[in-house]
Amino acid sequence: SGLGVCLVGGYGAFARALQEPGGSVVRWRRWVVPLLGGVMAVGMLVDATGVLGGFAAILAMSLVGIAAVAPVLAWLKRRADRRGRSRLHLLTRLAVREVAWYPRLLSVALAALTLAVATSIGIAVMVESFRIDFARMLDIRLAGDLYVYDLDDLDGPVADWLEAHPAVRRVSRFGDADARVADLPVEVGFGRMDAAEAGRYGHRAPLTVGEALISERLARDLSAGVGDVLQASSGELTVVGVFPGFGDPAGRVIVDLDTLPRLDLEPHLGRLSVDVDAAADPAALVAALTARFPDLSVQPRRSIRARALDIFDRTFAITQALALLALTVAVVGTYNALVALRLQQAPTLRLLEAQGVGPRDLRRISLVRAGTVGGLAVALALPLGLAMAWALCAVVNPRAFGWTVSLHLPVAGWLPPLVLGFAAALLAGALPAPRERGVDHGDG
Repeated sequence: SGLGVCLVGGYGAFARALQEPGGSVVRWRRWVVPLLGGVMAVGMLVDATGVLGGFAAILAMSLVGIAAVAPVLAWLKRRADRRGRSRLHLLTRLAVREVAWYPRLLSVALAALTLAVATSIGIAVMVESFRIDFARMLDIRLAGDLYVYDLDDLDGPVADWLEAHPAVRRVSRFGDADARVADLPVEVGFGRMDAAEAGRYGHRAPLTVGEALISERLARDLSAGVGDVLQASSGELTVVGVFPGFGDPAGRVIVDLDTLPRLDLEPHLGRLSVDVDAAADPAALVAALTARFPDLSVQPRRSIRARALDIFDRTFAITQALALLALTVAVVGTYNALVALRLQQAPTLRLLEAQGVGPRDLRRISLVRAGTVGGLAVALALPLGLAMAWALCAVVNPRAFGWTVSLHLPVAGWLPPLVLGFAAALLAGALPAPRERGVDHGDG
């Protein structure tokens, strides 16, 4: 997407530079914007375009965001040139007008800052939305208080010991195995799928023989849904529900123990879920269990959930670093554009100094000018970033990984990039400008 933005942006810069003085505005917007709308529509609505189509749609969004910069600056210029009473200080109005008076100097930097902030918002909102869905899935799936692993052949004795313990309310047995369904390799999860266990996967009734819950990824691979019948190894499975299945490396099927013969599988149970009485001490139960069966691995729900979320956060840490890198590059471009604007306005600065405007007021002009650029950038970046986040959640993610992420709008996703983008523009305006020989900037 960045390569495409650079190519089209470079073409627009050359087209404008080669334009005859007094010529009309660049004509490419007349046909490029509708073309970009078509690319977005095809990339989002046609699943056959795959992940490439999703990213092409995001590229088109970025270019539409760039195309919106010039009209926004033109609108600001009309507002700045409008006569009438204003509550703004004279120097403040001057700083705001300068942004609109020199669109050729600022449009590229404004577009870069807008794209950087929008990308940060899109990535952050997608990651936060994914984290919210992932945490909800953990809360639903990890319903037991304790989980027992490394059972080997001790699943029967361990389960009997736990069921006889007075502190245990419920013991659920689970297992996993590899099989083939509809001629595709799948991971099969099984257990006593009563209403409580099936409810953790969004199904409100117990699973009977021949019924199955399938992951969203497998449903997409097979183009299957609720009510469809899948061919198993030695029988048929009826799909009664679809669940997200975040992180599953392959399609996943959930069945009851009594359905295993249809998959040519033996009921080898690999883990137990234990519900402990509210008045009991889980630590004492774990100590007694490991003393009786030393080779077991017993983990409380809280530690499993915390470890899963920690792995999630470390997995997506690189995305935040890349977003900050893009923002840093945009700050450099904004700084260069503001410096060019200062050099362009050297005669104006000397006139202001001759009229008694001091260095403090000149610094104020620089900050207001930079703040105006930052305000325009974040105003354009917010809708663009939210559109990117939606495309990542609803289009790119299902095509790349097989599951859909619900779009959430937590403040932690969109507010920090906006604040950072605005602060970055202010920083670019506050940094001292390099001095040219014979030119005194006054506000450097």
